[in-house]
Amino acid sequence: MTKARILIALGVLAAFLAGSVFTEYLGSRLPATEPPTAPVAAPVAARYVGEPRVTRVRVRHKRSREQEVLIVAGSAGAGAAIGAAAKGGKGAAVGALAGGIGGLIYDLATRNR
Repeated sequence: MTKARILIALGVLAAFLAGSVFTEYLGSRLPATEPPTAPVAAPVAARYVGEPRVTRVRVRHKRSREQEVLIVAGSAGAGAAIGAAAKGGKGAAVGALAGGIGGLIYDLATRNR
């Protein structure tokens, strides 16, 4: 392996480990999320005889900005590692770009789940 490939691999490994530590740190600092609410029975008029109506409350989970950055940066780092292993420095740049775009698409597609 050339010196550039070793440095790129070490850089990607360091970024991955830093992202893992940062994610663990954020996970321990974030407030606990409340579980989705159970179905709530709607008030029923006294004349109505039968089953009460049940309404469901839709809960949206929002992703923090740090989590979005970690998703895009992690996929860019993985793409850079694969590109560096395949074609060296120029492959690392192309892989990082492709991984970053893929991570962004994934983030936008799964943002409100």
